[in-house]
Amino acid sequence: MLGGKNVLITGASRGLGLEVVRQLLRSPGNVQAQSPAVVIATCRNPDNAPELQELAKEEHNRLYIKKLDVTNFDSYLGFMKDELEVRIKLT
Repeated sequence: MLGGKNVLITGASRGLGLEVVRQLLRSPGNVQAQSPAVVIATCRNPDNAPELQELAKEEHNRLYIKKLDVTNFDSYLGFMKDELEVRIKLT
């Protein structure tokens, strides 16, 4: 269902958001085609997200961590600039 897709998760530094990232990176039944091609995990302060950083080391080609505070509209512009850079890397 998500095979080959890009997925964006907000609030990924801990709790439910972090677990969603973990589950998306797992391949159901060890079939890579069933999991997303790329997971973009966002959080307010990526430097204070050690578990997410560890996942990124393991999944460096599939997991991108980006700064985004969904309660601060000004942070959207920085996120979009970073997202465009990710897209350029993927093509």
